[in-house]
Order: sequence, then C-alpha cells, then structure tokens
Amino acid sequence: MSDKKRFFIIDGNSLIHRAFHALPLLATAKGEFTNGVFGFTKMLLKIIKEEQPDYLAVAFDIGKVTFRHQQFAQYKGTRKATPDELRPQFQLVKELLAAMKIPIFELEGYEADDLIGTLVRQGEQQGYYNFIVTGDRDSLQLVSPATRVKLSRKGISEIEEYSPETLAEKYGLTADQFIDLKGLMGDSSDNIPGVPGIGEKTGLKLLHEYGTLESILAATGQIKGAKLQEKLREYKDQALLSKELATIACDAPIKITDVTSLDNSQWDHQRIIDIFSRLEFKSLINDLPKEIEQAQGTSLSLVVDTLMVDEPNAAKALEELLAKESKIFLALSWDSAGKNNYLKGELKQIAILVINKVFIWQVEQ
Repeated sequence: MSDKKRFFIIDGNSLIHRAFHALPLLATAKGEFTNGVFGFTKMLLKIIKEEQPDYLAVAFDIGKVTFRHQQFAQYKGTRKATPDELRPQFQLVKELLAAMKIPIFELEGYEADDLIGTLVRQGEQQGYYNFIVTGDRDSLQLVSPATRVKLSRKGISEIEEYSPETLAEKYGLTADQFIDLKGLMGDSSDNIPGVPGIGEKTGLKLLHEYGTLESILAATGQIKGAKLQEKLREYKDQALLSKELATIACDAPIKITDVTSLDNSQWDHQRIIDIFSRLEFKSLINDLPKEIEQAQGTSLSLVVDTLMVDEPNAAKALEELLAKESKIFLALSWDSAGKNNYLKGELKQIAILVINKVFIWQVEQ
C-alpha cells in the first residue's frame, strides 16, 4: 500500500481535550489559556513532520444535540461541561488550522466520529490509505485493510497504531465486533447503558464464543450463569439500542473531495508566526516546516527581538527582564576552526534569551 495516497483525519475534540488534561494549565502573559492548543499543535506538527501525509483534515463536534438524541434522550447526559479554561482554545486551534490551509469538518446533528467514518470510507473508495488520529477507542470499529487508527494512549506522547491484525491479536475481535462489545458493556462517558453487570472481560468472552450481540441474545438460554442469562433477557432491547448508539454513521452529507493536498508552501506563513508569537509558543518554532523558516529568515527572529548589548538601553532592558524571569537560555557561537571540537575554535558571540528578547555580545579577539 506504500504507493497509495496517505490521508490523515484528526479527531479535533478528542485530542484537544487530551492535551488540555495532560499538560499543566499554561497561559500567556495576558492570561490567555493555551495548554490545549499547545499540545494539539505539537501533535499536529509531529504528524506532518514524521508521517508526511498527502492529505490532512480535522473533524470537530458542533452543538450538543445529534441524531442519537432522538433515539436516546439521555445520550451523553452525564458528560461534564467543557472547562472554562478550555472552551476558547477550540477557536484558537481552528484559527491555526485556517492559516495552515488544513480543512475543518463539522456538521450540525453529527459527531466528529461520524464525519471521520464518512471520510475514511470515501477515502477507501478513492484508493487512499487512511489514518485516524484520536484518543477515542470508538474509532477502532473503523479499522480495515485500508484504514488504521492511531490511538493516543498516554497523554499526548504515546501513540498506538491499530490494524485488523492488531485488533485480532490484542482483543480477538474484528472491527465490527467492537460495536457489539459496546452494546454489551455500554460506555459511561457517553451514557450508553449496555447490559448492567457486563464489563469488557465478560463481553469479550461472549463475543469470542458467539460472534455477535444478536447471536448472544439468541443463545441466551445456553449461556452459563443464571444471573447472566437473566440480565441478557431483561436488558435485550437496551443492549440492541446501545449497539445502535455506538455505531459510527458513515453516510454524513460531506465529501472527501473537499480535502485538498497538504502543501506547506501554501500556508499563510506570516499568520502562523503571528499566532505562535501571540500564544508565546517559542518552543514550537523549530517544529515548523523548513519552508516557513526559509520564507521568514532565521527561526529565532520570528518570535523574539534581538538586541546587541552595546545598544542604548539594552543593559537596562536585560535587567528588567531578569527581574521578572529567572529562566534564561544561553547560546555560544564559534567559528569553523573548531570543527568537531568547538573548544578549539574561537568564540565569536554569546547570546542570552530571556522571555522574548535575545541579547548578543560580540566577543573581541
């Protein structure tokens, strides 16, 4: 499949939430919270750099009511409200995606999962090799020979990739059976009820033996354990409803043809730099594609002011910044005479970075 176009679709809500809870509560000097958008941006740039996708898109939830609420009014009824510190960060992420010309998909009445499912199924029909990046295990039902799920398992740093072979090895299930598993065990995060008393261990055991939820319900009288039989009979309709609620819709009214080729050279470079500067993302500047550095000059000058120490007021500015910030970054510059052993070369410059200013000493020989 290496010759196929590689399409990556990111679950925006899932990864922003995961980043927000994985990182400390970061904020700019003006009090704008940034930990969710920082973590999301770090993951996004890592995907672009390491995976080099041909196509890339991000899907978001929009609104709280979906077609599933018509089936079950209590769907997601126990979910906590989005923290006030996180809510504005979704718009920041969308602002950055717009500057990077990365398509955003969101549609009233549908969840991000449904948009992702629709896009990857269309991608399969187009002959693409698809990758879903998410922190939500529900997407495992979309795994196929042409679609992989990259599941964020620990904060924002650990990613586990799932293929049909991985699902069989780890769970003994096919992708479709993950929907049956959800019908049996439910999902407390989405308030999907399932069958009370059945967890993942029992659900997997039943599916390994009977194959599908419908087959399990049809064979209830043969299943060991009177109490388990009673639960399956009593909550049969609830289990079938839970399976339906857990099934990702792959027929949302969106088109994969709206996804354009990822082209870093077409990004709004200055706008990206302005956003990074405003959000104080100095540590991410080197993760940007080289095209931006080449278009703007050195990466350091993109986000900081540079002062020679012998300039008027430079010493006073350094003193004021050091009074506010104890963390500094030091850089030394040698000439090429040192080759691999820099200590043998001649020291030319010393630079100190404090907050958003670089102070440079020219060393006299």
